Amino acid sequence: MAGNFRFGTSGWAYDHDQVVRQPPAPTERPALALLRRRLYRSQLIPRRPEEVFPFFESAENLAKITPNWLGFQILSAPEPPLERGSRIIYRLRLFGLPLRWHTEIVRTDPPWGFVDVQRRGPYAEWVHTHSFRPLSGGDPGGRSTGALREARAVLMEDRVDYRLPLGLLGLLAAPLVALQLTAIFGFRKRRIEELFSVAKR
Repeated sequence: MAGNFRFGTSGWAYDHDQVVRQPPAPTERPALALLRRRLYRSQLIPRRPEEVFPFFESAENLAKITPNWLGFQILSAPEPPLERGSRIIYRLRLFGLPLRWHTEIVRTDPPWGFVDVQRRGPYAEWVHTHSFRPLSGGDPGGRSTGALREARAVLMEDRVDYRLPLGLLGLLAAPLVALQLTAIFGFRKRRIEELFSVAKR
């Protein structure tokens, strides 16, 4: 798996992209807890925050960073800027099966990030947190106007908390789902590198 940077209590550390099982909630049944997973990815983008956030809040750019083999097609999407309650509907194929996926924006905090959740789709639960941290001199900037003004790069972090459907069948499929998500986000990472590299020239 590709390496990345993660910010911890002692500063920047080298870590790995990963899909891990989530700990169960205190009141959650053990059977449901077994189906929970978390995907974490991070990527350094050598662009200013005001250039990065608008790219990711535009639904039409999602197609540019999604692999062709998913057959991704946007059916309905709002114009930027994203707002709480905005809904995006798209069609894609997972493991060869056509389906529609409805997502809703439940939190926006430009230019720091936003959160979308699945309202209809293949997962029992899906919560995708997009975070954008301004960096200046290799260190994470604070949430201030000064930090934004001084930032010359952005650390983009994707955290996806999801729960698989279908009980035991979902549990058996968990490794395959993790591999597919790793491939999708790996493609996404490479495309972002290409797109922002072109934008710099």
